[in-house]
Parts: sequence; C-alpha cells; structure tokens
Amino acid sequence: MTMQLAEDINFTTEKKELLSEKIHDEILSISNIVPSRAGYTFQGWSTTRNGAVVYKPSAQYIANQDITLYAVWKANGYSITYNANGGSSAPSEQVKTHDIDITLSTQEPVRKNYSFLGWGTSSSSTSVAYNPGDIYRTNANLTLYAIWQLAY
Repeated sequence: MTMQLAEDINFTTEKKELLSEKIHDEILSISNIVPSRAGYTFQGWSTTRNGAVVYKPSAQYIANQDITLYAVWKANGYSITYNANGGSSAPSEQVKTHDIDITLSTQEPVRKNYSFLGWGTSSSSTSVAYNPGDIYRTNANLTLYAIWQLAY
C-alpha cells in the first residue's frame, strides 16, 4: 500500500509527495514532520479537501488501502489593542485574521478637558496614524494609543 500526503497549501491537488509505503497488515506512523505556511498554523491531516483533522503527526495508520492526506490550516490572528493614553473608555481588543482586512473600532476614548484626535502607534505619538473606522490591513499585532489635544 502507498500512503501519499498532499500538502494542499493552495487548496489544489497538484502538490503531492510520496511520503511512505505501508506494508499490508502493518501499522504505519504518519510522519511527524510539520509543514509550514506563512500566516497559518498547521492543525493536522484530513482525508478530504477542506475536511476536519483526522490524523495528527505521528498518528498511526492501520488501514490496508492507499490514502491521500490534506493539510488542515488555521489562519493566524493578530491582536489590535487600544490604549486610552491618560483617558478612559478605550475600545475592546480586536483580532485581525491573516490576510483579511479589519475595520478599526469606531468607539472613541474620553479624557476630561481634552479632545480626541485619533490613534498613534506609540504613547508619545503626536500625529495620527489611524482614525476610528479606518481599515487595518497589516498582518501584525498592533497597539494604538490615543492622541489628545487640550480642549481649551
């Protein structure tokens, strides 16, 4: 019996590699080599395209038939945190999924005697990098700090 693992990175069947040959009535350990894909975490192997995990690396395969296994991936998430930077009522954390744009919270923090100008990327920012409701596209964690201007 031949066992094939298909690292289905692009969700196509073109990329297959022969991994192991299973002898009839013997147990085969699935490779413990974990494939990689930028921005995704490998979850295990499925027996169908877009299916659920059926086998983890090093699992045992006992059937006496050919099999193609497909990599199951989970997109990484990136935290977007808001710091009121001396104010209060900052928006709750958001999580951006790899390669999927996210709309930043429209909630604005408050600070007595100050006007909120927008969000900077450091606690000492004086210029606005993002406004409430802007689109964030980068695949990276982000902390935003409120930028304030004295209201009087």
